[in-house]
Amino acid sequence: MKTYANAPHSDISQILLYLYCISERYCVGSDKLELRNLSGRLCLLIYSSCVSTFSTLKTIHEIGRE
Repeated sequence: MKTYANAPHSDISQILLYLYCISERYCVGSDKLELRNLSGRLCLLIYSSCVSTFSTLKTIHEIGRE
């Protein structure tokens, strides 16, 4: 039962990590200077929400391991 309970969380973490990597590449990478107006703000919003969600999930995951 424990393995089953951890499986969806693991999948969500992987998806968020993937989104984080994509958003980091486009928001914080060399392309940052090319972003303009709405697309730039939207990209940074996605990036910051991914970072905060991912770090929250990571914390929950670490607490769950103890």
